[in-house]
Amino acid sequence: SGACGAVGDEGSAAAAGVLEGDWLLAVNNQDVSAAGLEEVMARIVAAPREARPVPAHVGRVQKSHR
Repeated sequence: SGACGAVGDEGSAAAAGVLEGDWLLAVNNQDVSAAGLEEVMARIVAAPREARPVPAHVGRVQKSHR
């Protein structure tokens, strides 16, 4: 699944507002919504240096309050 695990406090993901449990939908404009962790990480690592920080699209499931 593409759900984010722990997000380090000092990393670029945290600076961009990514939270634990968010879903990575795209990395570097490539759909990763159905990709596993290994594929997502491979796409991040393979991104060209000039594309850093790597563009990512993140989704968040809204919790309902009852």
